Amino acid sequence: MGAYHGYDGFVTFSKMKPVLTQARMNLRGLIAPPYGKRFAAVIKMMLKF
Repeated sequence: MGAYHGYDGFVTFSKMKPVLTQARMNLRGLIAPPYGKRFAAVIKMMLKF
């Protein structure tokens, strides 16, 4: 056990686990049907430019 000090010991005895980080804005609702008032407003705003 004495050889497992520091970073290498931490890596040896740690189990890696996946971490999912979700975006703050979910844009899936804008591109997937059924389309609503928000979609129409975004498209209208984009077409102004």
